[in-house]
Amino acid sequence: MDEETASQPGGMASGTDWEEHGRLDVQHEALKAALGGLYIRQAAPAVRRALQIRKDGDPNSILDIGTGRGCWVIDMAKLYPHAEAVGMDLVPPNFNS
Repeated sequence: MDEETASQPGGMASGTDWEEHGRLDVQHEALKAALGGLYIRQAAPAVRRALQIRKDGDPNSILDIGTGRGCWVIDMAKLYPHAEAVGMDLVPPNFNS
């Protein structure tokens, strides 16, 4: 862990640690490949049921705590565009990367 990373709250990578961002992106894609999607196959029926379009028109919600770069929550938002997706992290996102 470099000095900049260690100085961040909780010792997490900063919003400008490009090497760490790249590592997290690779890790996200590797996990998606290993799981066969964004979540384990056994959870698919429950996830689809929980995120199906509601009859009352209110949006369902997806919450990602410790979202990092936000890859997972962004992918989930694309998969379920009718749901409200929120990602939270200690370090603000850098949408320019």
